[in-house]
Amino acid sequence: MVTKYLFWVKNGFFYKQKFTNCETYIEEKLETSNFLKVVLNNIDSIKNDEILPVENYERDSLGVIDRNNLVISSIIDHRCITKFVFTINKTTFSKRINQFDLDQKMVNEQCINDNYELNQKSILKIIKDLVELEEKQNK
Repeated sequence: MVTKYLFWVKNGFFYKQKFTNCETYIEEKLETSNFLKVVLNNIDSIKNDEILPVENYERDSLGVIDRNNLVISSIIDHRCITKFVFTINKTTFSKRINQFDLDQKMVNEQCINDNYELNQKSILKIIKDLVELEEKQNK
């Protein structure tokens, strides 16, 4: 089953509505929405951000990552994807978050994921966490 949520602001109030393959739920008026506040205040960052793939790079003698020399990468074919679609002032864009890329600390037993820390600090992770928190709080 696919679950989708629609969040919006109208006349200064926050709303949420849930949809599944089988049912359309009644819209809910929210007291506040940290998710929507963060999105509206960071829209340019969201447009430009990406969750980076699981990769490990060579390092120089000082341990600085050389992003021109990839050592190993890892992918998974049965991944969970979160998709956000934003429509703001008649402009629509989407962002996809691959859960494997977001959560994977290691490429394999020996090599760390050099993108892990960047992904953990990403505005996309922040909004994903906020929307999940709001869903749990409003059940």
